[in-house]
Amino acid sequence: MKAVVFLALTLLASGCLDAETYEVRILREQGDPAVVTFEYANIYSHETTATGVREDFDELLKMWQGENLLKEMKDGGILVKNRELFIRDGKIMGRLTGIASDLGAVEDISMDGSQIRYKADKAWVIVETNGRVLKTSEGESAAWPKETTDMRVTLRNSDSKESSRSGQAAILKLFSDYQASRK
Repeated sequence: MKAVVFLALTLLASGCLDAETYEVRILREQGDPAVVTFEYANIYSHETTATGVREDFDELLKMWQGENLLKEMKDGGILVKNRELFIRDGKIMGRLTGIASDLGAVEDISMDGSQIRYKADKAWVIVETNGRVLKTSEGESAAWPKETTDMRVTLRNSDSKESSRSGQAAILKLFSDYQASRK
């Protein structure tokens, strides 16, 4: 399974977990293999009960610390070198860095003649890229010349609205307490 889809599906399948934005960065100084970083910003729970938020929090930790993520990524062509959950600006962040055997290991990346394209899923909107944004009837894509060695695209979850992030403060508190207990 490809990296971005696996991470996004894992977040969405984990109870009511979601993320406000994610960034994909691909560095390929000397071609393949490439260094790939996925960063999820403002991971939150849609749950409204303390029990539901706690279940989502436990699932988040299990996902980021467990072996399933590493195995799925490796099977998809990305060797995970680092993964971390942390707090930045009062939001839970998730970052994963790995080595992609080739660009094809990164979901939604394709070589299209003289350019590299990243096709955004319809639930996500491109908000920033160091490439060009292409809008078609099929949705948005970011595009770079095929020689590009540093590609970045940031996407916003179009379903992420203030009202849908009811468990944000509660899951942040659980994570803050978890971090404090590990020091």
